[in-house]
Amino acid sequence: MGSPSPVDGDTHDSWPKCKVEHRDGAIFVGWSSVSLTDDALHSFAIERLPQLLLPEVLQPMRSTKGRALECVVDFSENLLEKAAPLKVVLEQLRQATLHITILKLHRNRFDDDTALVLAEHVKEAAAAGCPLMQLHFSDNKLSATGVRYLVEAAHESGSYPSQAQGSLKSLGIDSLRKALYLRVEKTSCLQRLPYNFAKASEQRVGQSACCV
Repeated sequence: MGSPSPVDGDTHDSWPKCKVEHRDGAIFVGWSSVSLTDDALHSFAIERLPQLLLPEVLQPMRSTKGRALECVVDFSENLLEKAAPLKVVLEQLRQATLHITILKLHRNRFDDDTALVLAEHVKEAAAAGCPLMQLHFSDNKLSATGVRYLVEAAHESGSYPSQAQGSLKSLGIDSLRKALYLRVEKTSCLQRLPYNFAKASEQRVGQSACCV
């Protein structure tokens, strides 16, 4: 295991310090529990992120020929609630051919609009051969509709179970995962009606679903 090398996420008056590291052939973006707001994320996405995603910056980190550079993004436990800034970030990461394997967004204030953006990402990333493998989205403001967006997007993407060969190092001990790990605990619709939700999802997409 190589030692982590920092990637310049830097600090700016418009956003809190972002910890970005490159290790084991993957990029880890740690931006949790810093009171990150929608305005700050939008400013970062417009003013700084494009520079960090330039080919000359990313190319030295790509260690596996023919495979996208893996990326873990952690925006958990912040003040985020709008879908638009996150949409901009995800679009830029996809355009840079980064494989977002883990996306942590739990303990924010996101609602169904953000779930729709995430559903789009699930399908777009899968179409590019870079399926999202873990989505942590608990403790937000989701309704049953938002959860359904995510479950159905996973089914419709056709990428689960994943057909990718080899392991994903950024997943750690879960490196051979084939199915999407979706966490939506503390979502009131599932706490009340988990069985009915799963059965309704099965009827809509024609495949089995479960709530644990």
